[in-house]
Amino acid sequence: MNIITIGILLILLVLSYTVSKSILAPAVVTNFIWTVLLLIYNTVDHGLYTLSDKFYFIVLLWTGGFTISALFTEKIRIRIPRAMKSLNKEGLGNKLLWVMVIALCLSIYGQYLIGNNLNSDNVFAGIRQHSVSMLNGEEASIILPAYISVAKMLAPFAVIVIGTLFFLREDRRFLVIIGLILLVVYVLFRSNKLAVVELIFSLFCLYVLKKGITRKKIIYFFSIFVVFMLLAHLMRRKEDNTSVDLVHILSVYLLSPLPAFDNILNNSSIRLIEDFNGEYTFRAFIPYLNLLGFNLVGNSDPFNLHFWTYTPLPVNVYTIFFSFYADFGTMGIVVASIAYGAFFGFLWNGGGWRHNIPMFQMAYAVFFYTLIFQFFADFLFHYFWNTALALSFIFFFFTHFSFGHIIKKNEHSYIRLNNNSQL
Repeated sequence: MNIITIGILLILLVLSYTVSKSILAPAVVTNFIWTVLLLIYNTVDHGLYTLSDKFYFIVLLWTGGFTISALFTEKIRIRIPRAMKSLNKEGLGNKLLWVMVIALCLSIYGQYLIGNNLNSDNVFAGIRQHSVSMLNGEEASIILPAYISVAKMLAPFAVIVIGTLFFLREDRRFLVIIGLILLVVYVLFRSNKLAVVELIFSLFCLYVLKKGITRKKIIYFFSIFVVFMLLAHLMRRKEDNTSVDLVHILSVYLLSPLPAFDNILNNSSIRLIEDFNGEYTFRAFIPYLNLLGFNLVGNSDPFNLHFWTYTPLPVNVYTIFFSFYADFGTMGIVVASIAYGAFFGFLWNGGGWRHNIPMFQMAYAVFFYTLIFQFFADFLFHYFWNTALALSFIFFFFTHFSFGHIIKKNEHSYIRLNNNSQL
């Protein structure tokens, strides 16, 4: 089954590239990621368990549904309003640049206060400890001043503002460069590999969309990515004499989610659902559904912080398939693959080579990492409100919208209507 699956994935990859004509297209990325992963898994001596036929079947369901949906959505003729087609107003970008620079500085300081409070010997380990406790729903160990809390809320949007100015506007002013440096420092201070992944792949996607891609650029990018991932790993590591085992790191973060999910598929004794079917996928909506009169509790461990599987390495991440399969079984995989393909196909339709619209390019770049790391976990639905906030900010940042223009347009329509009635 492994050879058949890899062969079908190669066919889908060639088909996707032939239709989309870009290595960044969502169907191309998805099929490339799973092809490479399964090739590595079946050729490298990694010491992990053998994957079952059920896992390969799920991969084909996902990639097949995603590919069909993405390619279909890419080719739909959509009418995009003129107000959404150009870059944001220059004045807005300049004003928000100052806001983001200040927010990043305060956020870095806030992260330092948190880390130093929990672990004065290793600030980054303390920051990581705090983020895990927050995911667990525990109370914060330190209350930050209100102005720092506000800055931490604004800082995640810095990649949109600074990325737009630096890559899409090609603005190389001193303040923009400083903002980009602060953005990198802020991400490292979050002591979270996912944050590093988000930033590096977002900037890479923006650069390629604007400048194109060459083999040398890919090598440079991969080198930078490895360095930053190692920095994020080493800075939060406990002080000891253990050496860094690159093969072990590769196995844990790149390959082990596959046999972890395979164990879910083949172990009927594992109890996943605690409250209702949908408690993983729609976790973000539970508090609001309860306000409407529902009595939902949800899963006690929605991020799988305490749900470990041995592959034989201990793992608590289960690929993008986990939430959809745990909630709705095989049909959940099919529906989710179509929804994911449509979402990214729509963004690529507006931001790819056909329309080349900055707003869609930024949205695609911001979520590009979720395509690359779909072998790791689901990031769109599981962090739904973060996704919604990012899309909302991008929409209002790029859309040229004014009430005065609408009022004036309505006045012209009213006058024209009166003139016609008088005739």
